[in-house]
Amino acid sequence: HALIMKKGAQTLNYTYVENGEEKGRQCLLEETSNDKVLNDLLANNRLLTIHSKEPNLGDIFMEVTGRRLL
Repeated sequence: HALIMKKGAQTLNYTYVENGEEKGRQCLLEETSNDKVLNDLLANNRLLTIHSKEPNLGDIFMEVTGRRLL
């Protein structure tokens, strides 16, 4: 858990509809207040889904070594 928290990079993934098409975006959790698209979607009640995600040990291993765990 300490290694995961040290690496940080928690992200917020969200989806919305634009011109009849579902679109997805993500931003760093600490940058949500600066994400103009996200803030506009929230202000206009147009958000479809929103999920936070933090890296797991497999993600960190891949980042550090460039290889996947088997």
